[in-house]
Amino acid sequence: MGAKAAHVAMNGIGEGAGNVALEELVVAMRLLYGKDLGVDLKKLREASLIVEKYSGLPLSVNKPVFGKNIFRRESGMVVERYYKMPEVARELELFDPGWFAGETEIVLGKKSGKYSVLYALRKRGLSATEEQVKKILEDVKAKSISKRTFLSEEEVDQTIGRVLGG
Repeated sequence: MGAKAAHVAMNGIGEGAGNVALEELVVAMRLLYGKDLGVDLKKLREASLIVEKYSGLPLSVNKPVFGKNIFRRESGMVVERYYKMPEVARELELFDPGWFAGETEIVLGKKSGKYSVLYALRKRGLSATEEQVKKILEDVKAKSISKRTFLSEEEVDQTIGRVLGG
């Protein structure tokens, strides 16, 4: 027979009453059972952002499905896959971030490696010598450790510019 309805919450608001997060239910049904519930996933992401804005309750970065860290990659070993074989790397994702109008974000920080720098350079249409890549990586790691988080895109641009002399 099965369930006739699900009591759900958006962004965890109402979870205290035992309600499952709507986005988690939609993804679970699709991944585990191949069931499309007819929910427009891109609009669901938009709704989540609206709820976050008007409720004043920021979504935890590690929240399943919509948390900012779910498709954020910093580890050099993981980024190497995105650099060398992006199609394979995307297949290793639990689900496609495009379902929710999202995308994988590669960030540079203390866990980054050579391929993280090469990825950032390629993204910007730049190239560097092996020595410059090494220097950029050293600078990224030092800055990341001092600020205790990964670098912003602007900080990456500044670091690359400083090392490449641009």
